[in-house]
Amino acid sequence: MNLFACPLGPLPFEAIEEFLGLALPIEQRIPEGTRVDYNVVIAQNLGEDVAAFSNSDGGIIFIGIKADKEKQNVPVEWPGLPPRADYGTQITAKILSTVRPRPEFELGWASTPGGNYIYIVRVRPGSYPPYEYEQGNTVRIPLRVHDGKRAATVRDIESLFARRSGATANPETRVLTYLNAPDFRCMKRSVVNGQEGDGVDDEFQRIVIVPRAGTSFRLDRKLETEFEKTVFNCFPDEPESWEREVRGAYVQISARRLGQFPWHHLWRIYQSGALAFTGSIAGDFPGGKPIGDLASDLLGMCALARQMFQQIEIYGDVDVGYLVISADTEFVPKFPVAGAFRDYDAARGIRIPQTRAARVNRASDLRVLDTSELATPVNPIAELLMDVFRELRGISFDSKLLLEAIETLVKGRGPKGQRG
Repeated sequence: MNLFACPLGPLPFEAIEEFLGLALPIEQRIPEGTRVDYNVVIAQNLGEDVAAFSNSDGGIIFIGIKADKEKQNVPVEWPGLPPRADYGTQITAKILSTVRPRPEFELGWASTPGGNYIYIVRVRPGSYPPYEYEQGNTVRIPLRVHDGKRAATVRDIESLFARRSGATANPETRVLTYLNAPDFRCMKRSVVNGQEGDGVDDEFQRIVIVPRAGTSFRLDRKLETEFEKTVFNCFPDEPESWEREVRGAYVQISARRLGQFPWHHLWRIYQSGALAFTGSIAGDFPGGKPIGDLASDLLGMCALARQMFQQIEIYGDVDVGYLVISADTEFVPKFPVAGAFRDYDAARGIRIPQTRAARVNRASDLRVLDTSELATPVNPIAELLMDVFRELRGISFDSKLLLEAIETLVKGRGPKGQRG
């Protein structure tokens, strides 16, 4: 169970044991770090840890677990708190009385085998930073750094106010900026007046993944190279030749295939941390566009985001936007076969109307994920596909069978996100 993303409240102890690796040898357990903290009891300065996580990338505080600093701050004992009815109230009151503005947090708890309780305080990256901690005469604006805290500098505080300004914008508005980028379009080869040339392709899909926590980093040569390598790892069916374009606000990679079944794909990483993909959908497969290819591209983008966000240290919530523009492309209920190149099986439970519904040529949707969910985003991808294609073509799905097809696709992609 992923404690960064699952619903909190009463939990089985096994959920904590599995998440932290408590049954594993000490060296394999989860140590304290930028997003995990351990306390044996309810600490007096609990609010300071909450403020630090709120000002950074969020995190989880485990209360009732002891870490050993001589063993790299991994959990060594989990005595829990003796049974009482008011721990939740006590924890909540301590946080709300010492942290301003009100932080975004949730509580969970689990009973240990000995009958005591471990409490979980899950803190979200704050949408209205900076958050200050006040206790008596002490007033601090803390940041989470590695397995500890430090006071924010003037530059940090300026950055936190900038994050506040960005976070107050409507998430849909932020995503639409990237989804509707007018200069991020596929090209297609066409013949006009007997002359062959390139034109804009009006049949394409676009995927964007935008971090909620505002950031800005340098697009240097090292990052350009790493981005190109990661794109190739996560989209292995692409050719080994790429075109790289560097602008002030983004790096763009382009791959194209001409011939009988042409396509054009583009990827971008923006200075803000946002990632975007645009891919043509018409003409690259006989008989129509397999819906499984679209699912595969969504999986590839999630794998790309997970790897790139780890490198540039982006955590917390991200908005995933999905757009399909198509007036003429036929879609077919097929999914790639694991381990086979361009080999497909029919997918059960996908019903495409014989007569195209007179609906729309453009459909989009939005989902919110935690970065930890990018590893296995089966449910959100299924939801995106069902919502977009129901609106676009009147296609209906058996949700259970679609989930099974996407799970099979995940298993067939390999450790780096590849197919087969």
